[in-house]
Amino acid sequence: MNKPSASKEKLPLSVLVLDDVPTWRRLVKSILESELGISAVVASNGQEALEILKSTPFDVVVSDLNMPGMSGIQFLHRAKPAFPRTKFVIMTADAVTCTMSQECMARGALALVAKDEIDPSLLELLRNLKESN
Repeated sequence: MNKPSASKEKLPLSVLVLDDVPTWRRLVKSILESELGISAVVASNGQEALEILKSTPFDVVVSDLNMPGMSGIQFLHRAKPAFPRTKFVIMTADAVTCTMSQECMARGALALVAKDEIDPSLLELLRNLKESN
């Protein structure tokens, strides 16, 4: 009799990229696709991202910090309790300070990444999540 295989095939990591600037959305999506083989979904504002999350579960949301209407922190405040299994990474074009990083993590973010550190910081973080998925 054949036993089921103990090793599970790893599922691809599902990622939602949230940024109000189209150039950043395209850039992050392109980097994730070319470097990690992840086909990311994109959203242009927090409300759109919340609607997408309601219909489709994601492993990770990569969100901009500074956006009009709903900031990344406000988005995190609304999304984290509603989607507790999803991991949230905040990215910013501003200089990352220890205080800013601690605030994001205290509110439930996995990490705060500077946009100029998408490669290697964000990629390394997502590679690790992909391996543990």
